[in-house]
Amino acid sequence: MAQAMLVLCMLSMFFCYGLSVNICDLCDCQPDGQRVFSITCNCEQTQDLQLTSSMMMNVGGVTMVIIKNCQTVVIERNSFAQLEKLDTLGIQNCQHLYLATGAFSKLNSLLINNVQGVAFGEMAFMGARDVKNIIINSSNITEIPQFALYDVQGLDRLNLYNVNIESIKENAINLNAVSIGIENTKIKNVQKNGFVAEALKVFIKTSEFENLKPSAIKFSTTFQTRLLNNNFKEEFLMEINSPFVEFSGNVFKRLSSYAFKTITLPRLMNNTILDTDFENIFYNFNHKDFHHNLFSCQCNRNLLNFTRNSFNYEILKNNFCNTTCNLSLFEFEVESVATCMKDKFIDVSSLCTSRVELSTLADEGGDDLPIFLQPRFLHDLDELHLRSESNKFQLNLFATLLVLLLLLTCN
Repeated sequence: MAQAMLVLCMLSMFFCYGLSVNICDLCDCQPDGQRVFSITCNCEQTQDLQLTSSMMMNVGGVTMVIIKNCQTVVIERNSFAQLEKLDTLGIQNCQHLYLATGAFSKLNSLLINNVQGVAFGEMAFMGARDVKNIIINSSNITEIPQFALYDVQGLDRLNLYNVNIESIKENAINLNAVSIGIENTKIKNVQKNGFVAEALKVFIKTSEFENLKPSAIKFSTTFQTRLLNNNFKEEFLMEINSPFVEFSGNVFKRLSSYAFKTITLPRLMNNTILDTDFENIFYNFNHKDFHHNLFSCQCNRNLLNFTRNSFNYEILKNNFCNTTCNLSLFEFEVESVATCMKDKFIDVSSLCTSRVELSTLADEGGDDLPIFLQPRFLHDLDELHLRSESNKFQLNLFATLLVLLLLLTCN
């Protein structure tokens, strides 16, 4: 009985300490006095850090909080509610971070760098005012739950660099921003309306997308959207509403013409497109905006149904088969027609082999080719030879007559 009372007493003391402890007892507060402007929490000794609203008493003037080198960081609901002047919250070099619902009321910049496990509570940004920058770098996010970043208005920047996101639930992200940048990032398992954003511009580079549900990602931009060197491992299911979208250097497992339905001026260059609806996709482009893309060339594409005067005839000449040689779609259709009619299948690499053989034969017989090529409408060589002999005879006759006249004159 006495032992149980002792344990209960220790728990009570620990609980009371937790309620009474001040943030400046655990972290470095600057300046060290009545008015604190910055707080730096270095967990090299404490390992774990759990922040509550009661810990923030008497530090209402703080503008910057930096948390680093922690094993686990938990920011409870309303932890920063009293910090009306909070400008920057930075968390770096930590193993785990949990941001609960309504963790802060006012914040300019949230900076997360090198955190191995980031978890958001539902409505993590609920009630947050004046958020301008959310920047996450070199971190892993296991899940973004419903309403985690919902109805976030007035952002200047949302930047994800070198981030892995394992899951985005339905209605998880809905925001308005000036700029959205995603680079070297892997995003998987996005449910319907998981990532919805309005922005001036969106830039996505060298990132991977996998297992996206229909209407999973929706971007509406007023200026431009650029997708460069990305890998879309399944069907491209982004919905983009924009006056200008550039697709360059991407790999698409499947790209449907539906993707361009709400794009005023799309431009596709140097992409690899493994599957698409050929009968519809070309109609979305001017040939100047659709070139040097690689396609999976197969029989029965019927691409030559387009006439030479067709507006997209040049598209067939300036886009190519995904193979080892520079074989245009037009050349493929011409050179494969016999094999496709006979076998209903063709190995595109065989066309490359035949082209190499023809090129080799041409090189070997190069010494036999005439050095000087006659223009098309010159006379035949036999006719030229006859005319040359006739001219010689006429000159000889004229010379003989001239000699006879001189002799007669002398006599």
